[in-house]
Amino acid sequence: MASSALLILLLYATSIGTTVSVKDMEYYTRERVEKSIESFEKSLEIVKIIVEGKDTSDWTSVLKKVLKFTARYGPAFGGFAGAAVNFALAFVGQDDPVLIEVKTQFAEVNRKLDSITLQINSLKTEVQWVTYASVYSQDELKISNSWDMFKEFLSDSMAAKDEDKKRQLVEKFTQFYENTATENSVTNFYKYLTGEQPSLTENLLELMVNKFSGEVEKVKTYSMYFRGLMWKGLQLNLIYYKLKDFNTEAKAQQSIIQFYNVTQAHTQTVLKCIENFEQYMKNDVEVIGTSESLEMTPLATKVREFLNKKYFWYDWIVAVYKKEDDSSHDMVRFTKFPLEKVIVAVSFSEKGNHLIGNTIKEYASDCVKKIECSKPEVLNKLPECSYKYSRYGPSTYKLAMTQIAAIHISTKKDGFSETPDALIRNDCYWGFFSVYVKSDNQIRQLDPCSGNTDCGNGQCKRILDTSLTICECNEGFYGEKCEINIQDDVMTVNVNVGEDAEASQVAGGKDG
Repeated sequence: MASSALLILLLYATSIGTTVSVKDMEYYTRERVEKSIESFEKSLEIVKIIVEGKDTSDWTSVLKKVLKFTARYGPAFGGFAGAAVNFALAFVGQDDPVLIEVKTQFAEVNRKLDSITLQINSLKTEVQWVTYASVYSQDELKISNSWDMFKEFLSDSMAAKDEDKKRQLVEKFTQFYENTATENSVTNFYKYLTGEQPSLTENLLELMVNKFSGEVEKVKTYSMYFRGLMWKGLQLNLIYYKLKDFNTEAKAQQSIIQFYNVTQAHTQTVLKCIENFEQYMKNDVEVIGTSESLEMTPLATKVREFLNKKYFWYDWIVAVYKKEDDSSHDMVRFTKFPLEKVIVAVSFSEKGNHLIGNTIKEYASDCVKKIECSKPEVLNKLPECSYKYSRYGPSTYKLAMTQIAAIHISTKKDGFSETPDALIRNDCYWGFFSVYVKSDNQIRQLDPCSGNTDCGNGQCKRILDTSLTICECNEGFYGEKCEINIQDDVMTVNVNVGEDAEASQVAGGKDG
């Protein structure tokens, strides 16, 4: 079957006569390249979103970026492969602004993809990769090597000044792709990510969850790398099909569905880490508590710092006290972990502002001071304390137990450590109690999905007990509001970018 390079040359020859001048060829091909720029840039946006850095100042933005993929799949698959082939087979001067723009955009995307690869290489040293190296890495290596070959092909071909040289470069790339069986590796890698590989006990994403004990940040980093690698593989398939003049439309449609499925698998994997955090947290506390011999205050500080970093959507509360004093400490809404000599008790509230909590502290302090330091007294009388939202407002409110994150009641005033300091604390003659109030968002939005119908083809899903919600889309839909039907992308995919523009230029040349 004729290659795309030969077909383009035939198109020129049959369109404008038996001879084609260099000037005419530059005119047509440059127009085609120029018309491909927009599709090329749109396709690269999907890569930028995959590897986009997080905004550490806002945990809700972090999780939303991790859980929701908002770029359109359609432009990502048709546009890149079609444009890349157009660039490779065009005769455009190396100092042409259009070509310079192409090189700049492509270099930026490759830098982003390479940065994720470097992060992965550093993480690989932290775990034993016996399963990974023996099962997955061969396909990973083939896709990476073929991408490097494609980058070389694209650079050399854009610089080539005659048809024979371009034809040789096309043959070199396609033969390499065939000899390395990279298309099979792309298929295998897709199965590893979506669980469609019966020979494996767990898919690649589940392996990451287990290896990193549900740490969202590390799982997310690997997932970015895997999706980036999958995007490379699917694009390589399309480029190969385009150069061989195979049915690229059908292949592009298949690629869109495959990438959609990979992204869905990624979302479910991250959700699994988040929703099962307590089982991983239990192991984390036990490991920290037994790995080093620490006094109570350093131990409480270390546990809190670790939990705040790993489970970053919560602000963690940690108390440590002697094991023999357990009967002296009532821990309301804490989870207790008995270690060899001490007990570590942990609780949490959603990370955020505590303006309401500070108001409660200001107005309810006199009431709190009258409560005795016993569990029945605290639980019965604390809700009787009232406060105002505003110093000048007329309304007063009762302190509800639903506004409280945790309570520590003790008959001892020493022999323990607690961090951070409680928002409300009352010292009694024989002990004390500490009250931790939830963040403003948790207090205001007890059911954040209540009345939320803005999810299009999906349902509102609350993330744990936080105020954060996402739209959980029905099968076949995606987007922030589940507004995009994957079948629309499938039906509108276009690999032949720029060809209509070139055909019109050819027709214009004939008319002239």
